[in-house]
Amino acid sequence: MTDWRVPMALTLPLLLGMRDPFLPPEDRCAVSQMMLWHYQGMVSLGEQRTGIVRDASGKWRRLIKGQRLDNGWVVSGIQPEQMDMAADADCETSQWRWLKEGTKDDAKDAVGDPAGGGGGPGKRKNGVAGGG
Repeated sequence: MTDWRVPMALTLPLLLGMRDPFLPPEDRCAVSQMMLWHYQGMVSLGEQRTGIVRDASGKWRRLIKGQRLDNGWVVSGIQPEQMDMAADADCETSQWRWLKEGTKDDAKDAVGDPAGGGGGPGKRKNGVAGGG
């Protein structure tokens, strides 16, 4: 008589759909990918707002409200300082917010001098970069 327990023990993991415990869990909602995108700001024409983002590969993208990304996320709101994203209801993280990321030139532009040299971090002394 053949022992039926050995074949059952070998096929049970396949029947139950067990995954390899050494692999990271599947990211159905692409949350890890969302962390690699960067919101750089927005432009507007009347009521139409367009968000400017850089994706995980470094490619620049223009997104508008209601646009669906390849990973399933949808642009739900665009404001000057943030962009809101929404995922399917069955995702554990169904909302995502990117905050605007500035550059060193943003501080120079916000000082109030139309020429952009009003004493900000990029100011030159004696007309020489670096103050020399």
